[in-house]
Order: sequence, then structure tokens, then C-alpha cells
Amino acid sequence: MIEPRGWVLYDGSCPICSGGAERFHRILHARGFGLAPLQTPWVQDRLNLKTDTPLEEMRVITHDHRILGGADGLIYLSAQVWWAWPVFAIAQLPGMRSLAWGAYRWIAKRRYCLGGVCQLHAVPTASHSAFSLLEFILHPVRKIIVFDQAMDGTHAPFQLWTSLVGIAVGGSAIYGASLHSLFPEWQFSTGALWIVLSAGLSWCLYIPALWLWSSRKFSTCVQASLVTMAYGELVLTLLAILNLIIWRSGMSMNAGYFNVLCIALSNLLMVIVLAKQMSSLGFKPWKTIVLWTAVLDGCGLLLFWIFRQLLRRPL
Repeated sequence: MIEPRGWVLYDGSCPICSGGAERFHRILHARGFGLAPLQTPWVQDRLNLKTDTPLEEMRVITHDHRILGGADGLIYLSAQVWWAWPVFAIAQLPGMRSLAWGAYRWIAKRRYCLGGVCQLHAVPTASHSAFSLLEFILHPVRKIIVFDQAMDGTHAPFQLWTSLVGIAVGGSAIYGASLHSLFPEWQFSTGALWIVLSAGLSWCLYIPALWLWSSRKFSTCVQASLVTMAYGELVLTLLAILNLIIWRSGMSMNAGYFNVLCIALSNLLMVIVLAKQMSSLGFKPWKTIVLWTAVLDGCGLLLFWIFRQLLRRPL
């Protein structure tokens, strides 16, 4: 057996942590990492952990023997796997590491939550039992009504939002990386940043505009927009796969026009999903479409062009 050059250390009493370790064991082992629970005696000796020390974050012992904790450890691991490398690149942007740490700490405090009930931090509100990612994807109109009625302004479903943001960023990054097949002078990371930045900032402008015009709760506008993004990212992820197939197979077709057509279909799907959600809350569909065209599409195209110019040089 090959001796690991690094270690990924996790909370063995946490079902989510143990399940993640089991799923990613082969990927990490192939890159020289062993996995062990933080409760293992030699791990506690190595990290100077006492038996009663609260286990607040996972640890990574790197190949050069550094010890990284929490979000820093996950970011380091993402750089070791080619398909997760866009996560590492995005984490280098200003403010993104702090955001990653905030999300990590929030999830870590609730990692013992099972079946919607948290053993450590139970939230005294019935609304969170309705906040299922799959339900929102399958029934966006019905669930946004439930969401709008349940939100009282004192709690926000950050775990659900973290999952939806992860889908949005991941899908955009994967599609952006696939643009290497259309623009050979671009690296995978450059294309990923190009799409993530232009799309992400456009939504950051659109959501406040939707909130101001619709007069709905800000959290409701955030939720409706994040669910809408998930639909678009599904199309972009499939498009990324097709881009790679076209590129590797050497098929003779104009992939540029093909991408424009698919992006238009993605855009149409998203505006329909968002218009239906907002219409169920009393915001007329034509207003959603006008705002979409003026703010999201307009800003998106402008930022798309700006970041393409700024990122022409490979990272």
C-alpha cells in the first residue's frame, strides 16, 4: 500500500462528513491523500487535540505538511482535482475566501441536522421544513408561494441558498471552462472566470431591481432568482458536455452559432420560470420580462464583453 503524502481529516461522528469521505475516497486517494476521522488517536496527537476538544472544522495535511482547516482545506483540495479547479480560481477573487468561510461555518454548525431537525441549533420555525432543494426545482411556482408566506424576516434559509449558489457558480464555471473548445487561446480557468463573473454580477444587479419594482420580500426575490438560475445552469451544463464532445470528435460544425442558440434557449427557459414564480405572487409577467431584458440581459452582455477584454491574457 502506498503511504499517503497528505491527509483529509473529518469528524467521524458526523453522518454528512463520513458520507462525503466515503464518496470522495477514491478521488482523494488517487491524488495521494489518505482519510481518517479526527477522533483517531494519532490524529489527535498530531493536531494536539484533547479528547473533549470541540471538532469545529475538518483539517487537511497537505503534501508539503501544512495543516489547513475548514474552507481553506476544501479550497486547497479543489486545486488538486481538474474538474473542481474553477472553485479554487474563484476563491482567489477578492472577498470570495471570506464568503467561503462564512458558508462553511454556517454549515458546520448544522452538520448534525438530519431530516430537517438540527440537534445543535433547532430553529423554532415550521417554515424551514418546507425548504427542500428538490421540491423547489420540481415545483418552483407552488413552493415560492409557501416560501413567501413562511418568511418572517428573522431567518433566512442560508443552507438552501448555499446549495443553489453552488449550482449557479458550478454550472457557469463548467460551461465557461468548456469555451476552451471554441477559443483555444483561452485556458479552462479563464473561460470559467469569464462566465462566472459576468453572469454573477448581472444577477447581483437584477435581484435588487426585481425587489424594488415588485415590492415583494427581498428574500423571496433572492429565492425565486436562485431557483431560476438552477434551471439555466442545467442547460449550460449540458451545453458544456456537447462542446467537449464536438471538440474531441472534431465534428465540422459552427459551434459558435450552436452555443448562441442554446444560450438563447436557456435564457427563454429562465425568464419563463421566473415570470411564473413572480406572477403567482402578483407581479405581472410583462414586468418581469421588461426588467429581465433591460437589466439582466443588458448588464450581462456589457459585463460579458468587459471581462472578455480583461481576461484575454491566460491566467
